[in-house]
Amino acid sequence: MARPLSKIAPDWWDYTTLDKEILTDAAKLTADDMLAMSREGFKVVFYDTLAEFYLAEALEYTEAWRRATADNPVGICGPIGPTEQLPLVARLVNAMDLSLKNAHFWGMASSSRMRLKHNSMSALANDSGWSKGASDSPMTHSSM
Repeated sequence: MARPLSKIAPDWWDYTTLDKEILTDAAKLTADDMLAMSREGFKVVFYDTLAEFYLAEALEYTEAWRRATADNPVGICGPIGPTEQLPLVARLVNAMDLSLKNAHFWGMASSSRMRLKHNSMSALANDSGWSKGASDSPMTHSSM
């Protein structure tokens, strides 16, 4: 059976293309049902505000990059949406003077823009690679 056409983006698939039975079952879930789905490697968390959610997302990025080493680099594939946490990520990285030498970021959306500072170099991470100043670096460019 083919998926229905998306009501949001006809050339893509999303929650509006899911089987109606799945959506009906999901709509019946209570908060306790969802919390009970937590297990090793998968944690369900509720936030009271969008601001808390975006900060939690930003902290996940910075905590992962903080643990990155030359032997164990860390890469994060940025979301198609939401992207409101990305300015927070940039501010945290800059405020913490966090080295991104062994960190990678792949932005999935043209709005995935973060102003990052590494040592004295400023860079802009976007969907076409790392930008330094006014020119984009090629996608084959190594981490900063």
